[in-house]
Amino acid sequence: MLYRILQAPSNNISKILLSNQTISNLNEVNLSKNPISEWSDVLNLSALLPNLQILALNECSIKNIEFPHTLFIGGKEVKEEKIWFPKLHMLQLSSCKIDNWASVEALNEIPNMVHFKFKDNPILEKESRETCRQLLIAAIKSLAYLNGSLIEKQERRGAEIDFLKKYGKEYLSLQESNDEQQLTAFMNAHPR
Repeated sequence: MLYRILQAPSNNISKILLSNQTISNLNEVNLSKNPISEWSDVLNLSALLPNLQILALNECSIKNIEFPHTLFIGGKEVKEEKIWFPKLHMLQLSSCKIDNWASVEALNEIPNMVHFKFKDNPILEKESRETCRQLLIAAIKSLAYLNGSLIEKQERRGAEIDFLKKYGKEYLSLQESNDEQQLTAFMNAHPR
């Protein structure tokens, strides 16, 4: 397989527009240090680059990550089952502006992501370094490497147990309260 790379850091790219054509021979894209702020622009790459394996978005202005599951067609809401970035195995989001765990947990939608580089984001300042590592590991089930370091089986197990300890009581109390709105908000914040 011919490996094609696009290096475009520091090019003042702020929007990624959807096109009717795909670029199937591009495997690696580096858009680091560009003022990309909307994750919806990044999602356009999923359709444009079906064979994308490595995506670097370090030092971009991304703050929130969401994967839409509904479309509006003819004014009606339609549920969509879509596989985002089906071949992506490495994502780099270091030094962005991500400040919420829901954005990190949303990355679980990328089915084959095994390498994740995620340093120097505001969310990492809210907990200890060790706790942040555990939350990152528990949030994304497919991860095998975090910031270049191998995730051992026992580390993953411990991270997932700690994740359940951290959020399990809140989930159980919301279930008992029968408050659908708060339960839905919780499930959106913690999709895994």
